[in-house]
Amino acid sequence: MKSAFILFQRELLQHLRSGAPYVWRLIVLIALFIAVGETSRGQIGDGLFLFIAIFAINYVLIALAGLVLFATTITEERENKTLELLFLSELNSFGIILGKLASRGTGAMILLLIQLPIALLAVTLGGVSTSIVASTYGLLGLYLFFVANAGIAMSALCKRSRTAGLLTGVILFLHSFAGEIAGQLSRALTPGGLLHAAVESIAWYAGRITPWSGRSMGSDTISQPQLLFHLIAGGIFFLLACVFLARRARTSGAPKKSGAKKGRPRRHPWRLPFLWKDFVLVAGGRRTFVLKLCLYAALVCIFATFLAATSPWFSARNLGQTLIPVLMLCLVLEVSFFLSTSLHSEIRGNTLPSLATIPTNFHRMALEKVFGALLGAIPVTLTWGLAVLLSMEPWDLDFILREFWIFFFMFSVGTFYAHITVLLSLWIGRASPVAAFGTTVMMMFIMASSARGEEAFVVAAFVLLMLCVPLHIGTLNGLRAKAAR
Repeated sequence: MKSAFILFQRELLQHLRSGAPYVWRLIVLIALFIAVGETSRGQIGDGLFLFIAIFAINYVLIALAGLVLFATTITEERENKTLELLFLSELNSFGIILGKLASRGTGAMILLLIQLPIALLAVTLGGVSTSIVASTYGLLGLYLFFVANAGIAMSALCKRSRTAGLLTGVILFLHSFAGEIAGQLSRALTPGGLLHAAVESIAWYAGRITPWSGRSMGSDTISQPQLLFHLIAGGIFFLLACVFLARRARTSGAPKKSGAKKGRPRRHPWRLPFLWKDFVLVAGGRRTFVLKLCLYAALVCIFATFLAATSPWFSARNLGQTLIPVLMLCLVLEVSFFLSTSLHSEIRGNTLPSLATIPTNFHRMALEKVFGALLGAIPVTLTWGLAVLLSMEPWDLDFILREFWIFFFMFSVGTFYAHITVLLSLWIGRASPVAAFGTTVMMMFIMASSARGEEAFVVAAFVLLMLCVPLHIGTLNGLRAKAAR
């Protein structure tokens, strides 16, 4: 336990010295103040609306912490080649998991506790009692315990952070929406059958354990199903994390089998080696590619089942229109991650000087790496294209041809955003938010200084494309400077 406490101190100091926690706290504080301003209307029940907004912010925040903070707990050590050093210390798998979980969980609990004064403000505004605030924050603590253990279990199981985050996202999605999905399926099935009874039981139980259900928000106490489920499920995930990490510790030092791998000999080396290198190491390779194809296909099926069961006017066009914004958000997030990771992974791993010794120019290397990482966004792009085709009517083609400047403007904004993200990734680990802010400011400045109407968009598109040239040159010069160090 002493070694685990030392690991806890080390992780907590690293957490406090990094700037990301303070940025997240500032974002949450701004969101809370916006919620206070939007819900304060001078009426008696304003406290209830404020408290619902605070609960929603915390619920989304804990889910994001599971994807970003807890799902990378062990995979970060593995990617930085420091996991073997932890195995050589006096720590066992239980101590490693406990120390890391306690340190990151402490940071997340601090983020919840600093909101209590604003949450108690809802009591003074009316509509909410102190017991409801206490029980809701206790429920959020249970949800955090479940999310943290699920994320660290997936991190101990997977080799890469994105795979662990993907599996954690699937678990959280099922935890949040299993009751809704099972409820819609039970309505679609024929009553009286065994399958209908089983699905209806799942829907009833999942509705009782979901933290954001109406029963949870209006209760003064935490219900027994919620308490038992989150504690038992969190404990099971914690034990699974210890088992997965112990298995990793046993196999990490095992010698590999001698002998060449049988199979068809490769006649020539791979063409575009940097492209396939980043496709495997950044985008996840073929397995992640196929897994994402299956997940997005399952997402389409879930939406189709939900709309068919709830809407009497269900059609393929309605399905496509519902999927387009969801898939567009997924596409933007995936592309932003790949753009900000492709070159920064080489700088973080100090492998850029070694790549510079390969007989190729930096222009080709940068293009191959970026496009290789972007291959990982093909599954969501194909699914988004399918949604667009489902939502289109014959007269939509005339609109596309007549208003082509809109799509030209969107292309120029995307190109500028890609260039500025890749350039900033040479110095910033998570360059996507900064690049998005810079792109928005630059676009608004150009449009405000140009003509109004359609001409403003056309001028802004051409200016953004011309600005991509110095950004491209700056990226190449930055690569040369980083490689020369």
